[in-house]
Amino acid sequence: MDRRLIRRALVGVLSVATLGCGDARTGLPAATTFTVVPRVEATTIPPPALVPTATVLPGEVPPPRLDRFGFSESSAIFRKSPDELAADFDAIAALGVRWVRLDLQWAYVQEAGRDQWRWDRLDLAVRLARERELDVLALLAYTPAWARPARTTDKHPPTNPDDFARYAREAARRYAPLGVTTFEIWNEPNVDSFWQPRPNPEAYAALLARATAAIRAEIATPTVVTGGLAPARDRSDGREIRDRTFLERVYGAGGRGAFDAVGLHPYTWPELPGYAADWNTFLGVEALYEVMQRHDDDGLRIWGTEFGAPTVARSRGVDDERQAQILLDGYRRWSAYSFTGPLLWFTYRDEGTSNAFDDNYGVVRGDRQPKPAAATLQALIDAGFREQDLDAGE
Repeated sequence: MDRRLIRRALVGVLSVATLGCGDARTGLPAATTFTVVPRVEATTIPPPALVPTATVLPGEVPPPRLDRFGFSESSAIFRKSPDELAADFDAIAALGVRWVRLDLQWAYVQEAGRDQWRWDRLDLAVRLARERELDVLALLAYTPAWARPARTTDKHPPTNPDDFARYAREAARRYAPLGVTTFEIWNEPNVDSFWQPRPNPEAYAALLARATAAIRAEIATPTVVTGGLAPARDRSDGREIRDRTFLERVYGAGGRGAFDAVGLHPYTWPELPGYAADWNTFLGVEALYEVMQRHDDDGLRIWGTEFGAPTVARSRGVDDERQAQILLDGYRRWSAYSFTGPLLWFTYRDEGTSNAFDDNYGVVRGDRQPKPAAATLQALIDAGFREQDLDAGE
């Protein structure tokens, strides 16, 4: 079925049931219009050379292509009831986004042992997403206790990368029939929060190569994305490695050919993505692409597999309006690059009522009331649909 027809049908249902009374076309309250956030000024948009000049208006970039929109739902699938998951995926589909990123956690799947497999929560999440014609970016990560050294966490890589490859192959075999052919290998492997005890590009390259070979043995033409690289700097203690440095070392370890796209997490909050600073991973995407060009991978794209800003009243948190500004500047700026793929917002809905950063990245609150960022995202998506219709001659 045409994605637009599904979206329009879901919007009609969700305008009352999920997002409250209001505009049935958008599913957002009438008070939350498409003008919540001022347009980004021309000075914050990348240089005109980076965008197709035939479609650029003064001070503007074209609407982002519809295949760029999505949400990174990650490990939330393990904390939500089936009804909550279904309602969230209904709302995500109603917005008109294409992608959802889901954690297919190895530490869950084989928690009980090398020959024990548990897929129930993953099966549910994948099925619900695919029933709504959402494309799944399957994140493969995190090590069960039996596959890693004693007294380590699940963020420690496996002792034997072939154990991870076996899990990757089983995941590909199980979900390819449902249309899942896109996989991200690990999460933020360039920082010690997710690759312990210290990030190691060479060890990561070995894990990546084995996992990709296993996936390709099951799927003829998958899309394998490197683990989304976190904002980081090159630290002398080795606890984090800058994205471009990490990727350069992956290439140096023979990693070329083991991936089809490069993953990045271009967080900038509380600043806008266009903030001029050396630490700004978002603006550094060009330097990351230059690494790819040097290794003859300029035909590949960079995927933003996580991006967002938490609305919390504490140090470095942002208010609702700032979150919407970050979303708008980010999607418009990302769409101006010819070498970028999807940009996935982390996450759709807040979790709980705590003041923790990770619980407050959503474009809607835990009770499903929209923040201004929801209307901003809807406006961008609607503009993309209008552009698509114009391109199709409708």
